[in-house]
Amino acid sequence: MTLVSEQQIQVLHVDDEPSLTDLTATFLEREDDKFTVETANSGNEVLERVDSHLPDCIVSDYNMPGMDGLELLQGVRENNPDLPFILFTGKGSEEVASEAISADVTDYLQKGTGSETYELLTNRIRNAVNTRREAERADRQEELMRLTEFAGNTGGFEFDRESGRVLLTVGARRIIERPNLTEIPVEEAIELFHPDDREEVQQALEKGFEAGDKLRDTWRLHPGGSDERLLDVTITPVVESGEQVTKLRGAVNDITEKKTRERQLTELNRATQALLEAETRQEVADIGVEAASDILNFKANAIHISEADDTQLVPVAQTDDLNSLIGNIQPLPVTDSIAGRVYRDGEPAVIADVQQDSDSHNTGTDLAGHLYLPLADHGVLIAGSEKRAAFDQQDTALGELLAGSLIAALNRVEHEQTTRQRQQELGLLFEESPLGAVQWDNTFRFERLNARAEEILGHGEQEIRGEPWKTIVAADDHDKIGTVVESLLNANGGEHALNRNVRKDGEVFTGEWHNRVVTNAEGDVQSVFSKFQDVTERENRKRGLEEYETIIEALTDAVYVIDEEGRFTYVNDEFVKLVGYDRETIFGNTPSLIKDEEAVEQAEHQLGRLLSSDGPETLTFEVTVYPREGDPIVCEDQMGVLPYGGDQFNGSVGTLRDVTQRKKREQELQELKNQYETLAKNFPDGAVFLINTDLEYVRAGGRELGNIGLPPDDIEGRKSHDLFPEDIANELCHYYEETLNGNASTFGQEYGGRQYRIQTAPVRTNNNEIEYVMAVSQNVTEEVENKRELERQNERLEGFASIVSHDLRNPLQVAIGRLELIREECESDHIEGVAQALDRIGALIEDLLTLAREGEKIDEPEPVGLADIAKDSWQTVGTGQAALETNVSQVVKADQSRLQQLFENLYRNAVEHNDENVTVSVGTVENGFYVADTGTGIPGSDREEIFEAGYSTNEEGTGFGLRIVEQIASTYEWEITVAESEQGGTRFEFTGLEVVE
Repeated sequence: MTLVSEQQIQVLHVDDEPSLTDLTATFLEREDDKFTVETANSGNEVLERVDSHLPDCIVSDYNMPGMDGLELLQGVRENNPDLPFILFTGKGSEEVASEAISADVTDYLQKGTGSETYELLTNRIRNAVNTRREAERADRQEELMRLTEFAGNTGGFEFDRESGRVLLTVGARRIIERPNLTEIPVEEAIELFHPDDREEVQQALEKGFEAGDKLRDTWRLHPGGSDERLLDVTITPVVESGEQVTKLRGAVNDITEKKTRERQLTELNRATQALLEAETRQEVADIGVEAASDILNFKANAIHISEADDTQLVPVAQTDDLNSLIGNIQPLPVTDSIAGRVYRDGEPAVIADVQQDSDSHNTGTDLAGHLYLPLADHGVLIAGSEKRAAFDQQDTALGELLAGSLIAALNRVEHEQTTRQRQQELGLLFEESPLGAVQWDNTFRFERLNARAEEILGHGEQEIRGEPWKTIVAADDHDKIGTVVESLLNANGGEHALNRNVRKDGEVFTGEWHNRVVTNAEGDVQSVFSKFQDVTERENRKRGLEEYETIIEALTDAVYVIDEEGRFTYVNDEFVKLVGYDRETIFGNTPSLIKDEEAVEQAEHQLGRLLSSDGPETLTFEVTVYPREGDPIVCEDQMGVLPYGGDQFNGSVGTLRDVTQRKKREQELQELKNQYETLAKNFPDGAVFLINTDLEYVRAGGRELGNIGLPPDDIEGRKSHDLFPEDIANELCHYYEETLNGNASTFGQEYGGRQYRIQTAPVRTNNNEIEYVMAVSQNVTEEVENKRELERQNERLEGFASIVSHDLRNPLQVAIGRLELIREECESDHIEGVAQALDRIGALIEDLLTLAREGEKIDEPEPVGLADIAKDSWQTVGTGQAALETNVSQVVKADQSRLQQLFENLYRNAVEHNDENVTVSVGTVENGFYVADTGTGIPGSDREEIFEAGYSTNEEGTGFGLRIVEQIASTYEWEITVAESEQGGTRFEFTGLEVVE
């Protein structure tokens, strides 16, 4: 038995039925004598009590007037987020359970009718309270553990002011080098600190007691047996009784190594700055060796650099300490030495004793421990010591930082040397280039020009040096070239440019430029080299050709040229695609290749009109073209004559545009117009309107117009405000304007005592612009009235379900509970009869509630496997010795919960109306299933009555089971057939199901 279980548990139970709260309190206190149960009848009463006296657990009903259980839970959680709260309710549903879990309820339990419900409730309360108490103890334990050290350089202490002694944790004793000293006088503790720090320590302790503030500071420790250490100390005042500080607790952290590392990193940063200024590889190596010795304490170290043939690592810098230990330092082979191995692998290596390594190049050396650091493809840095295992992980980490800076510096020096060499090579190409060449500085100002550049630009190098690039670029191209310049100076490309340039004398020419950026090791632009030439003539020719090509490419029509003899001499690609003949067949042929005789004569007639003295310049007419394959094509032929002088005719030119689709569209539009007019005149129970962008009615029709006394002639040409009351007209105009903006609408209106549903849609033209609104108005008066009547019926049904669920269940539960207590206190033959009657009442309530709610709408049926639901339903029904056989594999669309209710009621009907050995089978029929039994069956004369509410041949039955089955089936519009099974029992067939393939 834990300490938590021995404590009393205060329970506050709330329910709007006083008789139910009294009964629950009686059972709980009887189940566990450590329970003390107080009761309340409303959520507001609970909130008032919780503010003054907090119970260990709250047990609440869900369905209560004023404030339900979930609203009470939210009110309690605002100030008591961890207080156990159990929802004990008679309304059991997935929706309530889901909302309760979302609201962070501790537990959820549905009310039952027997004493086992209260046993279960007792266990749930006990577990919830114990869990909370254990969590509170864990929090207190965690608070104590925070004073315990977790690392080797951390410790804790507690100074008791009354005793004047300081208690030390293991870590604290280790730091002050007193491993066996568990406590120490405060005076002796202060003496452990540096003499210059002792007064500060004394003042900090006094301030902790007087001000009660948490303190933190850094002081030097002189433990006596070792070097000075630096401690980070935190002091926390403790108030155990009253308001005075009686103790100081704290933590000490040895930060000596941390500060040493910080100093080394700072000095390494300074060395890095020096490396940035080094100009040669030798300067880099000298700085690196000095930094490794002075900062990292690698007193004996050297840097070896790889030779050009990459066979040896040659020493280029070393410390005096190394020279004194091993004398003359020799080159190391790349293929057969530890240094060579590290250089090849690119990974640092710590060698405990170099004399024991198989790759050791000099086994007779006096040095033992070594640290090898690779310097990329430049070489290695080697540090040695006479001690074995002289280098650790911290040395490696700091050494790699230095090595990284050395690699960057060596890369930079190498890059700068390469750059200088490249600039020399560029200089030769610069002067000897047959193209103009310009060198720009890093702000894109002139620096150098070769002779050809001076000749093209007309400027001499001396007069233009230092001038910006805009000096030679036409003003219209400043933005364009400014983008190229910006890209070049950011080293982002922009190598090629074509723009208009200006010579010294003001002449404008087109220049083609190729640019190359020169950067340093860090990627910063140092200068830009450009080569250019005058391409004005080339660009003019190219521009003229592009203009001609643009015109040709822009023509999407078929183009043809016919000579003075009436034969094709030119056609474009579109013409070839239109007629389906290749050019070899078309050229030299006459238009009769693609036209019939009538079309040829029409073209000749139109050509005569063009050649007449007063004829037009062009003519457009419609012609039918017969391609090589496929149907005839209706085209629009636009013809003109080629220019000619005197009386000499040179031929004609024209274009053919396929208008087949346009003609088809015109025909379709005419058909649609005819259909619309027919629909508008004969639209049943409604009317159809066409409204233009001025919100005028263009067309109107429909039988409903006669019912309201508005013939189409009175509507067309008028606006809504001319026809209807202002409020109706305003609403109509609002939706018409929305539709003209592309938003279709559906809305309702009442006019003349009738209800109308109006739908609007935009009408678009060929260019996809909205020019009209189509409005369809339907008389839905009867539909609206039916809907209202259905809503009123549903409200009455929901009220009935609420009465059954709450007002009848609670008194029934009280009666069952009281009967349990009577059964324990006395014996009577009448008790069992009362219990059976109460069970009968409960069954009736459940069936009535199911019957009332089964007719509710199902929003989204889901796929349900009949095999699974048939087997699962069998498990939830008391079937005794009965057996189930299933031979069904269909998946149907249904609500799983309601389908399970259907199977359960059919199973229960078969078991309750037959002997205990009855067999129930489930099988497949077309678009459905059946449930059959081996019982006595139902006479044919009774089969129409079995679905009536209250009908039952079993004295213990409620008469609602098959009524519920019928109601569920009708919800899905399934058909039910009752017949005799093969074994003489009853067979229920369900058809018309939506089967999922």
